[in-house]
Amino acid sequence: MNNPAQFAPGICPSGVPYVALGDVCKISVGGGPPKSSISKEKMGKYKIPVYSNGTRDKGLYGWAEEAEITSPCVTVSARGTIGNAILREEPFAPIVRLICITPSSIIDAGFLKYAVEMIKFHIPCSGVPQLTVPMVSKYKIPCPPLHIQHETAQVLWGMECFIEGLKRELLARKKQYGYYREHMFKFDSGVKYQELGVVCSYVDYRGKSPEKSNAGRFLVTAKNIKEGYIDYGASEKYVSLEDYDNVMKRGRPKLGDVLITTEAPYGHVAQVDREDIALAQRVVKYRGAQNIINNSFLKYFLLTKEFQTKLKQMSTGGT
Repeated sequence: MNNPAQFAPGICPSGVPYVALGDVCKISVGGGPPKSSISKEKMGKYKIPVYSNGTRDKGLYGWAEEAEITSPCVTVSARGTIGNAILREEPFAPIVRLICITPSSIIDAGFLKYAVEMIKFHIPCSGVPQLTVPMVSKYKIPCPPLHIQHETAQVLWGMECFIEGLKRELLARKKQYGYYREHMFKFDSGVKYQELGVVCSYVDYRGKSPEKSNAGRFLVTAKNIKEGYIDYGASEKYVSLEDYDNVMKRGRPKLGDVLITTEAPYGHVAQVDREDIALAQRVVKYRGAQNIINNSFLKYFLLTKEFQTKLKQMSTGGT
């Protein structure tokens, strides 16, 4: 993005110029919401979307009779999620200090959206955190030839659509996975239930919090335990190699062991995928009895609504 002309060598032999937004765009800001001319639903004469600084539904606030912005533009949140940029291609009305950047004829609106996303807005620490029109006007963006802008925007838009498609697919697969997990754990009356303590060995690591270190064995805390797996990026804490044996004297984890959190939050489940880890004080480790309980089967059962509901009923309500 620093040099869009690299996609078309020779077009910009002197380099791509950078221009201030205020010099190549019309920048305005939305006012307060009118009390009588906005409908919460699209109906009758209320057909024009009204957008604010919010992120939900792309900032949709309601519906108005008339549009204030009629050309494609990029809106930027001036408050709240400051700097959030959205391309608006249909007429709309802005409110609540929503900044509108309408490009001139030398700037492609799609390109402008991605260029604005690259800006790291500096927000003053004093007063209410917000962007203003004068502040935004001073920021510069690259300005290659218009057709290069268009091609750049098309490539990025295509990738963005692909990513959104993957997100929808992942969401659908998660729902499918949840359905099958619940369905496959519905057994008839011929299958008996046993207490975990009968068919599993377990270690309860509750107690004194281990001393943290900058290096050593990775410490799996309640924050690392997600829906069936250990998220090593959620929290990165360690215990020293010297302290490891003492910290894990109650029992070291083995591959396949099942972990469940006891508080903050409780009931989260994961399965051990590496043995060179330490377990924190809010974790209980289960290991199925050989030839009786498969650890992976145990993990999936602990994730079911049936077990989670019973666990919630048995909880004390404290953290």
